[in-house]
Parts: sequence; structure tokens; C-alpha cells
Amino acid sequence: MGTEETRMSSTAILDPPGEGAPLINSDPFAGNGAAVISITAAPPPAAVAPPHRLYDGAKRVVDLTASAIGILMCLPLLLLIAIAIKLSSRGPVFFRQRRPGRGGRQFRILKFRTMYLDAHRRFKKLSPEQQREFNEYGKISTDPRVTPVGRWLRRFSVDELPQLINVLRGEMSLVGPRPYLNMQLKQMGAHRRTIFEVAPGLTGIWQVSGRNEISSEQRLEMDVEYVLSRSIRNDLAILARTPLAMISGTGAY
Repeated sequence: MGTEETRMSSTAILDPPGEGAPLINSDPFAGNGAAVISITAAPPPAAVAPPHRLYDGAKRVVDLTASAIGILMCLPLLLLIAIAIKLSSRGPVFFRQRRPGRGGRQFRILKFRTMYLDAHRRFKKLSPEQQREFNEYGKISTDPRVTPVGRWLRRFSVDELPQLINVLRGEMSLVGPRPYLNMQLKQMGAHRRTIFEVAPGLTGIWQVSGRNEISSEQRLEMDVEYVLSRSIRNDLAILARTPLAMISGTGAY
């Protein structure tokens, strides 16, 4: 589980026009880099049977069961974290932000708040080196916006635990590409269509492969590869690697 919280007061800035509408191109052959020759007209996207139906059905059953059990098992820990956040800094316990999900549809991702309320003002005071790091990775290793408690939560990725609720709602899955920021949509380019074929994940190949030590371009390539080769076997392998990634904290800040 990675940490991707940015700009505490930037929700309005990150929301793209046409909220709630799919962000992907409706042309089923647009932007995939391959030439398609056909003597018949391509059917509209709504008429195309979705792939991996058995996989999608089985995955949803697992998501529902595991997220419900996970919320119940983690409830004491969630309460302790909520108390620590309230005692350490002013502001709400949870951070909510719109992110593009499956099909480009917007949803509100849930996280424990790890930043100060004036994070937007602190962001403007970043050094040139910090700004370059943010532009490259979308993260800052020594982020002045992060609270002491928030730094610990990010270190072990427990700030992402509230996203079990997103999984239960069907907005996310246990495994998948981590939710991208709306400000990253343009950077995703043609990869956006492929990545948005699946629901974003609570964990994924990016999390277990180094997280913020991986460049934006590498992350896109890894997410596309995951979508194209998705299977229950691959998902189980990623889940098995997730606890070690959380404990080690590699690339988490």
C-alpha cells in the first residue's frame, strides 16, 4: 500500500471538468499504438463484451469478503490511529480526495490525514530541489507538509487502511494499479485507457516493487503490464509480497 496524499487543500484544483464523466476516449481503438484494419464498422464500446468476466466476478467476491473482514479485524487499530491524529494536530481524522477510478469515473478516496491543514501554504515554500522531486515522483522524501504522526503512518502505509471502505463499496479492489491523481491524467497519455480497464487497488505491483523509488514512467509501464496480464495468480503473488513491503517501508514517505 503506497502513500500518495498531496496538497491538503487542493481538491478543487485537482477536479477536472465534467466531474463524474468517463475520462477515457470512447473510440475502442484510439491510442493503443496498433493499426487496425477492418471492413466493418467497429461496434460502440457499450456493445463490446468486457474481458475477464470470470476473473472479475471472482475478484469481486474476494474483495467483498476480505474488505469486510479486514475492517472488523483492524477496527481497534483504526480507532487508535484516529485518536493519535486528533491529539497531534488540528483537523479532521480522514482525508478525502477525488481520484479517477475504473473507466475514468471519479470517486472519493479515503486516507488517514497525514498533513497539516496549511499544507497548501507550506507547498509554496518548497525548495527548488523539493519541487523537482515532487515533479518527478509526485512525492517529497522530506515533506514539510507531513505531521510527525503522519510520517509514521506513511512509513508503514497504514494511512491507506481506510481504503478498505473504498474496496467494500466497489470503488477499488484489493489489488490493482494505485489510484492516480487527477493532475497526473495528462502525464498518463495513451496508457490511461488501458490502466482504467480495472479498478484501482489498495496494493499493487508498484507498492511491492519500490513505490516512490520508481519513476513515473516506470510506474506507468508496470501498471499497463499488470492490466494486460492480470490473473488471480498474479494478484495472489502481489498480496503475498505486500506485508514485507509494508514492514520494510521501502520507498514509503
